[in-house]
Amino acid sequence: MITYVLVLCATHSGVSDGVRVWAALFCLSALFIPWLLERAEFWFVLAFTLSLNLIYNYADAANHYYLTIYATLFFAIEAYRRGQGYSGTTINIPRALIIIAFFLATLQKIISPYFVSGRLLADYFLNGNSIYNTMSRLFTEHPAAVEGFRSAYHDVAANPDFNQSAIGLLLPGERFVELSQSVALVILAVEFIVFAAFATGRVFRHSLIPVVALSFAWGTYFFRPEYGFYALFCLLFFLSRPDMKTPWKVLVVASIAAFLAFDVGDIDVLS
Repeated sequence: MITYVLVLCATHSGVSDGVRVWAALFCLSALFIPWLLERAEFWFVLAFTLSLNLIYNYADAANHYYLTIYATLFFAIEAYRRGQGYSGTTINIPRALIIIAFFLATLQKIISPYFVSGRLLADYFLNGNSIYNTMSRLFTEHPAAVEGFRSAYHDVAANPDFNQSAIGLLLPGERFVELSQSVALVILAVEFIVFAAFATGRVFRHSLIPVVALSFAWGTYFFRPEYGFYALFCLLFFLSRPDMKTPWKVLVVASIAAFLAFDVGDIDVLS
């Protein structure tokens, strides 16, 4: 978790400089003074420091930033419980965090016309941030459409007096709108499946649940480079299933390391 927060502070553009510096210092101190990780006060201070970033950036904070704060609070509560002599809990908090995150993510998409209509996905496709190579193979005009979109975005952003209600954009192909809508529905279905899998006790305890978790993380990775979220998701999954067999544990830990390495190296297989 400490390594993840360090990477978040180093790479996440939405973290203010003050929060970035102090959170990084706290994490570095824990690496040199390991007993700090056993102190509830350390985790509470780290969670409080990260939450300060929400004072000015709450509307723009990524979903996984909120999830990071909740995860640090989980470590704080666990450290406090150990300090008070409690062992074990009836609530699997990492699992609960994943369930809540996917429930809210699914609900948000269902009630958002911007997502269900495919407009959000169309924006991702047209600005080149999602499956650029695949889209270029499907639509020969996709590279030109991306360049046109970026140029139009630059012109609008550079002109504060721009008051046109709409501007013309080149679309990659005739079925582009239908494709964006279809992908939006597929994403909605996949997130609901992950939510249902973690929310259903029998499925969650199944020996093949790591397949669901890793398939979601790596499948979504090839769609959009949100490395921090994938690393955090795998970390919470790892904590939620301490009874996993060793080969699965190795794969999950390796996935966490890979996603963090991609984040630090800013590696983008989609460009």
